Amino acid sequence: VDGLCGRVGAYPETPAHIVQSLLDNPPDVLLFTHSHQDHYSATLISPYENTILRPVTGPEDVSYNPFSVGNLKITPIKTRHLGKVEPNLSHTSYLIEGSKKILVTGDSAPTCFKDFPKADVAVVPYAYCTTPSAWALTKSICDRAVLVHMPAEEEDAYGLWPLVREVTQNDPVLTVAEIGNLLYF
Repeated sequence: VDGLCGRVGAYPETPAHIVQSLLDNPPDVLLFTHSHQDHYSATLISPYENTILRPVTGPEDVSYNPFSVGNLKITPIKTRHLGKVEPNLSHTSYLIEGSKKILVTGDSAPTCFKDFPKADVAVVPYAYCTTPSAWALTKSICDRAVLVHMPAEEEDAYGLWPLVREVTQNDPVLTVAEIGNLLYF
């Protein structure tokens, strides 16, 4: 999900070795939460357009009907992007069900999930970990949270890294992901 993206400010692009690995071993599906460059690159996905089983090339192409890929059930969820800058931006989160339920929020507002069934793992951006109330809500929607979409620490002009550390206080529920790392739960 959102695995082929461009650099925007302090948010890095998909590394070339991951792009090449995906070209060498095309996935069955590509999922994107929204069309911002730090989540979606039309240039990087173009080689997959005729090679993968079910391309989902961006939120504008989502039907919001569940579908299956192999033994995974994927449910697109219409959600709202964080903030008020682009109120009409199309945004989709995904519930991926196999042996575990994984909720991929993209840049959706944490409040989109306050009445949502609990997932085993939620893949969340910084906004889910920067205030005590957002962190409490995050822990209520999942057993484990994987933090993604953080700026490079040395380029963190907004002080997100110290804020996340302060709010989550090394809570074992949280795992901080780095681009290219495989995580097992």
